[in-house]
Amino acid sequence: MPQEKPAQASHSSVRVEEKEYADNLGSSENGRIIAQIREAPLPDPQELREYKSIDKSLPGKIIKMAEKEQRFRHFATYLGQFHFIALVIGGYGLAAFAGINGAQWTGAAIAGGVSYVAYVFKTHKPKPPSLKHSRIEEDEAT
Repeated sequence: MPQEKPAQASHSSVRVEEKEYADNLGSSENGRIIAQIREAPLPDPQELREYKSIDKSLPGKIIKMAEKEQRFRHFATYLGQFHFIALVIGGYGLAAFAGINGAQWTGAAIAGGVSYVAYVFKTHKPKPPSLKHSRIEEDEAT
């Protein structure tokens, strides 16, 4: 059975998770998985200096990459909001059209479906990645 160690971090932008596991083949040897999950778009200054010691252009490339990712996320957010509004207006318009033309039950079903989809869109919160659902746990379960 895997045993989790508490998360450790050397900087607020990085979360380190460690997990120990026993070998599935009956061996007495144990293994360990360590994952670093960055919670900020840029590495800390010390890490940037280390990258600069490898290649002087790396910090600039990393910053440009973070800026490009931010522009994409903003665009995707606005596009998602536009699609959400279009779905709600179009769905309720279709439901109203069906209701006015004598298909009240169909209109009600469409309005209910649109309401449910809108509810899911607005309340869904993605979970951050973690090692809690690792392949090793899946292998041990089988």
